Amino acid sequence: MLSELFIAVSLFAAAASSPAPATPDEFSDSLQAPVDFSADAVTAAVDLSEGVNIEIAYELEGVGHVRLAGHGELDGWATFILLVDDTTILDFGGELAELPEQTWKTLNTEYLATLGHEEAVSLFNSLVQVWTTSEVEQALADAAEAAPSRSVLCDVAGGLSGGSIGVAAGARCWWFFKKFKTCKKVGVGIATSVFGYIKDKCEGAQN
Repeated sequence: MLSELFIAVSLFAAAASSPAPATPDEFSDSLQAPVDFSADAVTAAVDLSEGVNIEIAYELEGVGHVRLAGHGELDGWATFILLVDDTTILDFGGELAELPEQTWKTLNTEYLATLGHEEAVSLFNSLVQVWTTSEVEQALADAAEAAPSRSVLCDVAGGLSGGSIGVAAGARCWWFFKKFKTCKKVGVGIATSVFGYIKDKCEGAQN
């Protein structure tokens, strides 16, 4: 699953010197270099005792302090917020099933328009790759071991993570190219990979 995740990640990783892409294919082909979190501390807290609570924060060079916080209930209610420094990039509250559509609508495109190509790609690539850092994996494993052995918790954790990040990534692609079907496919691929990765890690820790 990790290798599959990084195949999807390659869609949103860019070399620092790469120019802005001219087409979606060029965009996908040119995005290869992973984000390096080694020099920047990542903090993560996960609690699965009452629904799903996830909070991740890290410093991203050239962008700022990134913070993700999500909460999901077993009845389908969810909240998710993404901030860079003091700017809200995404703020969702509603049914988990509505997360993709609402993410698309509430994404702060005015802020994204202020980012250069390199910074924007770095931000969205980091949002995908941060789930594979040792800090997040350990926090998820510790929470899953302490939680009731219910796979639905892992479904909620995966849906909350994958749904928000995948749609945000697809929206960024659309901002570049205005090609809805192409960018929807990219977003779905990212969402599916993150969902599967988080679900597998969570269920593996519970078994």
